[in-house]
Amino acid sequence: RGFSASSSPGYVLDRWQTLFSGGAVTHSGERPELGDLPESAKYCARLSVSGQSAVGDFAYLQQRIESVRTFSGKQVAVSFWAKASTGTPKVAVYFEQYFGPGQFDSPYVPIYAGQITISTTWTRYSLSVAIPSILGKYIGADSSDQLMLRFWVSAGANYNSSTGSLGIQNNTFDFWGVQGEEGYSASAFKQKSLAEELRACQRYYYYCALGGYLFHDYNSGNACCSFLTFPSPMRLSPTITVRDGVGNINKITFSSDGANLADNITPPSAKLITNAGWNFNAGGLGAATSRGIGWFAYIADAE
Repeated sequence: RGFSASSSPGYVLDRWQTLFSGGAVTHSGERPELGDLPESAKYCARLSVSGQSAVGDFAYLQQRIESVRTFSGKQVAVSFWAKASTGTPKVAVYFEQYFGPGQFDSPYVPIYAGQITISTTWTRYSLSVAIPSILGKYIGADSSDQLMLRFWVSAGANYNSSTGSLGIQNNTFDFWGVQGEEGYSASAFKQKSLAEELRACQRYYYYCALGGYLFHDYNSGNACCSFLTFPSPMRLSPTITVRDGVGNINKITFSSDGANLADNITPPSAKLITNAGWNFNAGGLGAATSRGIGWFAYIADAE
């Protein structure tokens, strides 16, 4: 979704998300030097942390894995390449099962996996952890259940139980080639093709910069219609945000006069995971005797 984020939460490469509190934290996509990693490594994820000191400060990378059924009752090996800019800091590996709303007990089950000490040289690390069985649990009906994988890189004392007392670490951390698999030891890294990775990511989020066209008959007042098609079936019916050609939310540019509609465009409320038909009323079009074609950018978000 971009190559840098300095707000929390922020998405960058391949649905990896950064969350933090305190200090200054930047998550970016970087090009590693050839020869430092396997040749298939085009980008790595970098998390730069500075200025943290308080017991409530923290920073971590997170991947939300769809379905809390993932690895239920299994031993899981987690492997990844990592390095730091200075010293020998530690990375705390952590899973969390989330069952969604409706669970009588806590909907979250924390799973601390352990710490790994990294160096300033790219190295592949691995550890193994048992994921609890979900038998006897209730899974919420809103399809938000998931298995979260986190790499804590800095954590004040408030997070000792989740991180093995990792502590505050102001440093720069690089990651690449994360893999989770059933078993006690890591196997060779299995690289997806770029096309496979793109389709997988578009299941959760799709940005169309120019392709949401609509038809407007000026004689019918403010009535418009459009039809959106997603390149990959989405995880569930997405939330859609509409922008015009210069980034204004809920506005649309018309080719007939280049004017923007007034800002009362309502994104479609009835949506499917493969497409969304859209009939709506929009103010600001004015009366005319011709017809026009409008265009807009849109974001479909199924996270």
